[in-house]
Amino acid sequence: MDFGDLLEEAIEKHIRNILNLFTDKCPHCKIAMTEELWTGCAALTCTNCRHGICLWCFADCGTNGNYSAYPHVERCSHNKNLRFGYRRRFIADDINDVTRTRNEFKRERVQAYIATILEATRVLVVSDERIIPELRMIGIN
Repeated sequence: MDFGDLLEEAIEKHIRNILNLFTDKCPHCKIAMTEELWTGCAALTCTNCRHGICLWCFADCGTNGNYSAYPHVERCSHNKNLRFGYRRRFIADDINDVTRTRNEFKRERVQAYIATILEATRVLVVSDERIIPELRMIGIN
């Protein structure tokens, strides 16, 4: 393998890793979570391991499904509905709030990963057309 092959392999690895960061996963079993699981409640249950998950920050809340997530969701600092009183604390009825919050987390994860890439390689990775739309979606230009 020559230097060009090694560089291309490194770029491909970084692109795969970055694209992987765009998929929300159960914090316990790491299975991909899809938006179809969202029913309007911010306390989720993983369909694979049955752990409770906070929709706002994707914290692993324990083994009792969404029931174990309620106490966390109620006090989660990322919960956009805390200002509406007790009955609304568990509701995530605005998909724009959910998307915005999830994109903030994705942006933090992606930025942290990109910072670990050597600068010369980083420029090539972030300018690759396969990830530019994804980066723009979360506010990275």
